[in-house]
Amino acid sequence: MVNYYEEFKLDPSLSNEEIQQLLFKEKKKWIARQNASNLEKRQIAEQKILMIEDAVAVFSDGLKRDQYDLKLRKEQKNDTKEQTAQEQTDSPRKEEQSIEQMIETARNIYEIGDTARTIDYCSELIAKGIKDAGIYYYLGHACWENNDLSRAVNVLRQGSEYYPQVSEFYADLALLHLNFLNDSQEARNCIDEALKLEPDNSFYRSVDVLCRFVSGEAAAAETEIRKYIEQNPQDQEYRKNVAEAYISYSDKFLEQCDNGGAYIPTQEAYDNMLYYRKRANEIQPGSRTSEVLKLVTDRGKRTFNKDNVYGLVLLAFVGLCMGGFWMVLILAGTAALAYYSWKPEWMTEKMYLTGQRDTANTILFYLNKLASVLARVYLWIFKMILQIIASF
Repeated sequence: MVNYYEEFKLDPSLSNEEIQQLLFKEKKKWIARQNASNLEKRQIAEQKILMIEDAVAVFSDGLKRDQYDLKLRKEQKNDTKEQTAQEQTDSPRKEEQSIEQMIETARNIYEIGDTARTIDYCSELIAKGIKDAGIYYYLGHACWENNDLSRAVNVLRQGSEYYPQVSEFYADLALLHLNFLNDSQEARNCIDEALKLEPDNSFYRSVDVLCRFVSGEAAAAETEIRKYIEQNPQDQEYRKNVAEAYISYSDKFLEQCDNGGAYIPTQEAYDNMLYYRKRANEIQPGSRTSEVLKLVTDRGKRTFNKDNVYGLVLLAFVGLCMGGFWMVLILAGTAALAYYSWKPEWMTEKMYLTGQRDTANTILFYLNKLASVLARVYLWIFKMILQIIASF
């Protein structure tokens, strides 16, 4: 039984909502590790994400949490990896501790997700003149996850210079330049170096494909994918990695706004996202690709903006009160505004995130405001009438 409190350093006194917020932050960290160049590291990240999703299911339901807490008290377990790393770093280090033991300690600290301690410990080892590919790898990734991208690049670059035969350094540099530094040319250079060392590495090939997409060579990337799959139909790892490349590239059609949200800016961007996510699902059908495809297809469905109801009701009421020609004209306008309130979900989402409204929604926005004011006025009048009646 997994102790979620110890595994994710959660305070048992926190509410379900507070714990869910912390788990969401933890999930973002492990999602970043899904792109690690090392297969073992990617598998660990996937396992952690599944564990977090299980934890969210527990802490999103009060009854489930009560049952979990009761069972946990009966089967209390400690996270042995956390305990080992803590003992190794907190207790006085013996002079005779070998380099292999130090590297193992660094690995344990990194794998439990404590990036701050990883940075301190690995930096200390390097300052002492202890050099190892693993130390540079863990330090570079810890800086990456702490969003210290310039230091991450410098550390991984140093690692590639000291250990030029370790292809993972080049692959990680490619991902950093591609996904965070927006330097697709340098990313291509790095992944080319990685492929020179491991030309049959399916993950590196998928990164190369992603570089081609970002560089505007989508047709060449698609050709490369079809060619490789035809030659290696049983390579499921390549299919999985290419599917992730499609998904990653589809996300580049989103635009970020100041509040941290992301939205689809145009119909063309939506069509591109839908195409590349469909391709991901075609190449590697599964729950992951189906889920991300559904997110886009759902955002393309037309839905009625319920926030416009009060404005439409007010306008229709005014039209009915006018009578004659004006009634027909106003009701026709109401119908037109109601029609424009049925929009693809991504358009409504964009409107709320950016505050940019088209003409129809601008009209309805102010009508909604007016309807709200009138409703309060009528309610106040109604209360006053009731008070007057009650006073007699």
